[in-house]
Amino acid sequence: MTRHMALDLGDKNIRVNAIAPGTIRTNLTAARLKDEEVAAREAELTMLKRVGQPNDVVGATVFLASDESLFITGTHIFIDGGYSIK
Repeated sequence: MTRHMALDLGDKNIRVNAIAPGTIRTNLTAARLKDEEVAAREAELTMLKRVGQPNDVVGATVFLASDESLFITGTHIFIDGGYSIK
């Protein structure tokens, strides 16, 4: 969908990118990650052997929203501690 939208909207100078986070400690995951076995299993699935924190997502979000990414469109940034390549 990201690439399709980038193709359709590029000529209007609209950039379309996606951030694909892995397991991040948030209010939505708090109950599940409260179980230490679940949290350890989630961490083990990543190359970095930890669950992500909200601050792990901030840099990429700010980058894509800034003028530093003016020539980037149709891409996905995976912020998953390496889960997607394992």
